[in-house]
Amino acid sequence: MAGRIDERRPAGEGEVRGAPPALLPCLALAVPLRIEELRAKPPAELAELGPQCGELIAGHGDDLLFGGKFARETWMALVAGLAACAFAPGGVTFAGVHWEVEHVG
Repeated sequence: MAGRIDERRPAGEGEVRGAPPALLPCLALAVPLRIEELRAKPPAELAELGPQCGELIAGHGDDLLFGGKFARETWMALVAGLAACAFAPGGVTFAGVHWEVEHVG
């Protein structure tokens, strides 16, 4: 499942100010791969990922944007957090790219 551009996004959305230009193209590749890895996880485990990832991103997001000691860990948290949120009803949109796992049932 590739990320798709959200046609409902406001004008001017689709970038992260100050982010490396490769951030969104890399997310478009990495998030679907992480979604596939998470498919076998129980919902409770997916729900725990959100706070864990959010805490790391909040504390070290500047490392991701500008380079730093925690850039790798922050990148992995961003990818995992977006992938986990894709399992929620309605999915997740980040900088104009939308990921959503279709639920069968």
